[in-house]
Amino acid sequence: MELSEKDLEDSIYNAAIDSYGRLFLEERGLTLNGKIFRQVNLGDYGIADLITIHYIGKKKNIHNPDGKPIKTILITVYELKKGLVGLATYGQLHRYMRGVQELAKTTRANKSGGVDIQVWINGTLIGDGIESIDAWDLITSSPGMSAYIYKFGFDGLSFIQIERDHMPTRAINEDIIKSVDFKAREFISTRSIGEYIDFLKKK
Repeated sequence: MELSEKDLEDSIYNAAIDSYGRLFLEERGLTLNGKIFRQVNLGDYGIADLITIHYIGKKKNIHNPDGKPIKTILITVYELKKGLVGLATYGQLHRYMRGVQELAKTTRANKSGGVDIQVWINGTLIGDGIESIDAWDLITSSPGMSAYIYKFGFDGLSFIQIERDHMPTRAINEDIIKSVDFKAREFISTRSIGEYIDFLKKK
């Protein structure tokens, strides 16, 4: 069965709008945390398919490892591909991640000139296979990057994460891929990504 990129985006987004749908996604191989946004305009950097923003508590300050833990937000950028994920897709996702970094800023200065919040940015590629050994090696060895292969059939949509010991093929580990019928309904966010980051900073 054919699945367009918009269908893939709709399936993930609509399932991720509540805890029930996210549980379905997790059972089928894809875990999402935090507030989800779709078609996020990053200006000159392009438009990201999906972005999640998750407050993960106080973590070690990467700019001052010996200092006190500070509030940390994890932003994950998702790039969805109908076909194979490759070097070009990797580059596109990396560009979106730079755009998010510019939008959110990785740190925020407090009144005394120090930093009281930090933003970590990860990237996730989702396609129906990996196009080459080079792409597989780059994606699986890049810090903060992950990749999933999706399968869509009569029994629904499912995902499997690509690991270092997997080889790049459309048929990868199909014996352990499960399926799911997603709960779908329309959802429109009432907050912009910038407003939501500001909201999390106040927590």
